[in-house]
Amino acid sequence: MSHDNPKDLAGSQKPQLQLIPPAASQIMAASLAQGAKHGPWNWRGQRISLMQHIGAIKRHTDALVAGENADGDGNDHLGAIMATAGIIADARAHGMLIDDRPPIPPTMDRE
Repeated sequence: MSHDNPKDLAGSQKPQLQLIPPAASQIMAASLAQGAKHGPWNWRGQRISLMQHIGAIKRHTDALVAGENADGDGNDHLGAIMATAGIIADARAHGMLIDDRPPIPPTMDRE
């Protein structure tokens, strides 16, 4: 890509959303749609617990590692992992994330 055009230069310094594989977007969107039974974008209306969502990611990860691709409702475990991580990221970006991680030793810093 040539950076002669100032718009190209500016665009190259932003997140390259076109690099997200379509299959990833599709299964993440399907999981978000299934979770919308709780209300779409519900984490924007009420703060959410980081550790509760980490627990969900771990359960879906364990099921995926154990050989299960989808849960009993047909929700793809990989899509659920991505959707939950996306919800955490969005809640954090909008001040709606409760950071309830366990205490860390005083010698460690959290970034």
